[in-house]
Amino acid sequence: MVYTKSFVIHSVDNLRHADQYIKNKEKISKAQQADYLKSALTYVENAEKTNGQEMLSGHLIGNLADSYNEMLATQMLAYLEKGKDLNFDDQGHLIPFEYQDLQKITGRGSPQLAHHLIQSFSPDDPLTPEEVHEIGRKTVMELTGGDYQFVIATHLDQDHLHNHIIFNHVSSLDGSAFRWQKGTAKQYGDISNKIASRYGAKIIEPGMKSNHQRYTKWQTENLYRKKIKARLDYLLANANSKMDFLEKAAAIHLQVDTSGQHTKFKLADSDQIKWTRARSLDKKQPELYQMANMEKRLAENDVQVSVAEVVQNYQENIEQEQEDFGWRVVIEPWQIYSKTSQGLYVNVDFGSDDQAQVLIYGSQLDELENGQYAFFVKDNDYYNITRPQKGQGDKRFIKGSTLAQQLSRYNGQQPIRKEPVIASLAAKLKALDFYAQHGDGTLRSGQAQQIEQNLVETMATAKERLADLDDKMVQLRQEMAQQLDDSKVRANLQKELNAWTISRDLLHEQYEQAVHDLDYHRGVHAKMTNVYEQQTQKEDTKTRGPQL
Repeated sequence: MVYTKSFVIHSVDNLRHADQYIKNKEKISKAQQADYLKSALTYVENAEKTNGQEMLSGHLIGNLADSYNEMLATQMLAYLEKGKDLNFDDQGHLIPFEYQDLQKITGRGSPQLAHHLIQSFSPDDPLTPEEVHEIGRKTVMELTGGDYQFVIATHLDQDHLHNHIIFNHVSSLDGSAFRWQKGTAKQYGDISNKIASRYGAKIIEPGMKSNHQRYTKWQTENLYRKKIKARLDYLLANANSKMDFLEKAAAIHLQVDTSGQHTKFKLADSDQIKWTRARSLDKKQPELYQMANMEKRLAENDVQVSVAEVVQNYQENIEQEQEDFGWRVVIEPWQIYSKTSQGLYVNVDFGSDDQAQVLIYGSQLDELENGQYAFFVKDNDYYNITRPQKGQGDKRFIKGSTLAQQLSRYNGQQPIRKEPVIASLAAKLKALDFYAQHGDGTLRSGQAQQIEQNLVETMATAKERLADLDDKMVQLRQEMAQQLDDSKVRANLQKELNAWTISRDLLHEQYEQAVHDLDYHRGVHAKMTNVYEQQTQKEDTKTRGPQL
């Protein structure tokens, strides 16, 4: 496994002692700790720690023994080229600009002179010092794009191998500053994991226990609102009083605050910090989720569902949502950059000529024969891109649907699309079945009628989509008929037709299931209604007596 750390060097003295620190840590006194950079470079290059400096190298450095001065010279040249902050004495003579003046340069925040990176490897990783050194070199090259001076040393003095890397904050190419910003430390870790995994290192990402937690790490406040609204709608269908609602809300980790003028909500099982007001959940109906309005809706419900049943059904819904997918894509072995304990890094193109990699987690993959993998992806999933030789803390993402299409376009495997309305149909059917188990068996109540109406509307959408798919398949057959002399084009059209046929069959199967279930529940409703009417007539006859 690989652990990464990073430090920013802000002063010239820190830069000098960072040089010393990485060459010989034992020689630094507490009084010298402020002189971090030179000490760090010295410690990095310590012959005792680096196998006689065989595990020491640099990039854009002429003399490793003088790396500290070479880095500062690059800094000074870049600053002087800008022609700023030139100072003159009383006689009008230019005051020489010295190294110490670099740390006095004002701007946004503290000046950044260099960056110190650490990569630590587990003793269990089957890596040689040379491999660890190469992992470090490739990591910093990809992070910086290769335009920044750096010194890297692989230390062998402890029970685990580890790299120390110091790279200049200023580019040797054009004098531009490296943008170390929010997210760069994570990007450094991602690049390190990607490259180390190729050499056989085990990768463990702390705190990532499930898909849900991985994705919620990137969630914005808008997504919090979406999740809160979904839980509220679920509770409003499965509670019948304010007290019942609040008890079940707590059970599915939704905090509700009714103490003020506005009802507020918070997801207790996420990293949400600020409360979300009810008014922000629905712009068209800002009062819809105020507690007073929700109480009126709850009073109309006739279901009797226990807290345990609500929690179990909610968890099933979450699992079903996580397992759902929009595309099934085949990944060929040659598209795989490396395999890790987390999943696969796959090669993708980004822009006109940029090579990049993305990590696909194992929970979205099924291993097939001949080294292939089936990749199940949703349209709105996002994947972090790492791009060799780009550097500058650049952080980009690729959308799930785009990734699916690109992987398929290059390997010639036609992706299979799962129509979005399938998941919607399944959810509406589940709601109807759940109500049937906990209601009175009929569709008389306003709650039952709303559930039925939602299902009927979704079925209409599904039927329209089936007609569209039929038209698509007819069109493809016509195109195939026009390509009788071109077997290659006809074969590609056949692949596309096969994929659309599978999509159509999946939707048709779910639609037929919906028709069957709705007919069944309507039949039960008719029978229960008939029994209810007969009982009512008997009771009326007993009350009025026989009619003459």
